[in-house]
Amino acid sequence: MTHISSFDQDTAHTILSSRRRRFLLYHFLENDHANLTEIALQIAAWEEDTSVENVSEDIHQRVEITLVHNHLP
Repeated sequence: MTHISSFDQDTAHTILSSRRRRFLLYHFLENDHANLTEIALQIAAWEEDTSVENVSEDIHQRVEITLVHNHLP
């Protein structure tokens, strides 16, 4: 039987090198679940240092796209 090995330090550092991924993990420390739209909106707000109500649709969409294509797979 093969065991799945845990992440080595290099893998952990690579994953955590992205601020957006760190924000994603931080979000899940505070919330049990969320949908992609909510996560992208919150991350955009943190990145812009503003409230979720003040995030433009353009910025929200850019964050959502990078989450889908780069960070969540």
